[in-house]
Amino acid sequence: MTVTVRFFALGRELAGTGDAALELENGATVEAALAVLLARFPDLSQLSRFTVAVNLAVVDRDAVLADGDELALIPPVSGG
Repeated sequence: MTVTVRFFALGRELAGTGDAALELENGATVEAALAVLLARFPDLSQLSRFTVAVNLAVVDRDAVLADGDELALIPPVSGG
């Protein structure tokens, strides 16, 4: 199955792109997708914390992905 990954802020800088397509096994979890992402974009390991969303909804890392899902990695936001 194919999942589209969106990177934001520091994640975008570390990955060197705003989005990527991942080929995963059917029934893969968010955690499995993150392992593939870290292998493909090792600099993402510098993100110590981030929120994960699938199809615009925040999910836990044990959530199961489906073909065509959009996975977003959202780093903490700061500012004033």
